[in-house]
Amino acid sequence: MKTSGLEQLQYIPGKIRRDLLNSEPWKTIAGNMRKKHFLEHANSLPSLPYMGKNILTGLLNEGIFVSSLETLEAERTEYFFNTAKKLSSKLGRMPSNGNHLVKLPISESLKYREIFSWSLQEKLINTMENYIQLPLLYHGYEFKREVANGKLVGARRWHQDTEDYRMVKIIIYLNDVDEDNGPFEYIPKHISKLLVKLLRYKSGFVKDETMAKLLSPEHWQTCTGKAGTVIITDVCNMFHRLKAPIRSDRLSLTYSYTSFKPLKLRQKFKLSQADWIELTSELTERQVKCLSSMMPQN
Repeated sequence: MKTSGLEQLQYIPGKIRRDLLNSEPWKTIAGNMRKKHFLEHANSLPSLPYMGKNILTGLLNEGIFVSSLETLEAERTEYFFNTAKKLSSKLGRMPSNGNHLVKLPISESLKYREIFSWSLQEKLINTMENYIQLPLLYHGYEFKREVANGKLVGARRWHQDTEDYRMVKIIIYLNDVDEDNGPFEYIPKHISKLLVKLLRYKSGFVKDETMAKLLSPEHWQTCTGKAGTVIITDVCNMFHRLKAPIRSDRLSLTYSYTSFKPLKLRQKFKLSQADWIELTSELTERQVKCLSSMMPQN
C-alpha cells in the first residue's frame, strides 16, 4: 500500500525528523498536505452540543479549557470518578523508590472497564475530533503520582510535546491541587507561538531562567483546583509543565488523543486478546477504530 509523506515520517530517526519538520520547505509542504486532509474530512466532523463548543473554543483560542467533572456533562461520571479515586489510593501507597514519578501499572486498572470507556464516549471524542480535524487515535491513559521532592526533572520543565501537529490531553486531578503540590502550568497558545520563534525551539526542555527572560513568571498560568478538576489542553502547541510539588504529592489521570496517523507513536502498549474482547465488546465501530494502536498482535 502506498503511504503519504506524513505517514513515512514515523519511520525517520528522531533528530532527523525534528530537523525536517522544522525546516521551512517542509512546513510549507506539510501545511498544504494538512489543509487537503482537513478539507477532505470537514464534512465528516460531528456536530457538537453547547459544552463541546465551549471546549473547542477554549482549545482554539488559548490551547486549553479548564472545568470540572461535575460540569463537563459526560456520561457515568460519578461511577467513573469513584473508581478512579479508589485506584489513586492504591497508587498513593506504592513506594516511590527515590523516583520523582510513580505510575500505576496498566494491569491494575484494565479490569475496571469504566476507566477505559469513559474517555471514549461520543461526546468527548466528537469534541477531540473537531479540534484535531481528522479521525482520532486514542493513546490510552496513565495514573500518575508526582512525588513532592521539589526537583525540576522530566515534565516539570517547560516543553511542548511532539507526537503530532495537535495532541489533546485530558488531565483529571485525583486530589486537591494548590500551588505547592504540582499544579499544571502553561503559557497561552498565541504567546507560546511567539516564544517558539524567539527560542528557535524544536523540541526538548526550556529552563525556568531562560523562559523568565522572555516572559515574566507573573504571566505563567497555573491551574489549581479540587479533586475532579479537568484540564483539556493541546500539549503540542503550548508550552506547559507540571510545577514541581514541594508540600504533598499530586495524583492525576491523563488521557491522550492525536490524529489517526500521528507524526510519532510513543505509546507501544498492546492489549491482550482477552482484554481486547472485554474492553471493546460494547463499543461502536468508530470507537474501536480509535484503538487501532492497541490492537492485539496475531
